[in-house]
Amino acid sequence: MSFLETYGIGAFLLLSFFFLVIGSRPILFHLICGILLCGFVFITGQKLEPKSLAEWTVYTIGLVLYWFGLTIVRIMLTRSVSLNMLNTFSGGEVSASPSEGIATRLQDAQNFGLISLSNEQCRLTPFGKLIAFIVATSYWILRIK
Repeated sequence: MSFLETYGIGAFLLLSFFFLVIGSRPILFHLICGILLCGFVFITGQKLEPKSLAEWTVYTIGLVLYWFGLTIVRIMLTRSVSLNMLNTFSGGEVSASPSEGIATRLQDAQNFGLISLSNEQCRLTPFGKLIAFIVATSYWILRIK
């Protein structure tokens, strides 16, 4: 196993470990991941041979994309109304209603400038239409139904 493979697997395992250990502290997670990936680039870049530049680039991009993917997973786990309801119900609580969770998500969408709320009606803002187009396009490309 080459030093690049060793460091790549080590960085992958450390990213996974920090994802599990850090929990819902995104700033700390991003700080540690950024430091880890900078360290990976610095250490492996010093020992890099010209013939393995493509492999090093693929490892680096792959680790950055893995970091991004873990961030998306964390957001999905913390923001999902249905997952939060299941978590609440599994703890024996029945106080959370679906409408409260949905109202919170709508408020978030309004705070991010994705929708405007008026007279209990939601309308996409121009920014919201752009994001909806990007999501719809990516769903079409990835064949997600």
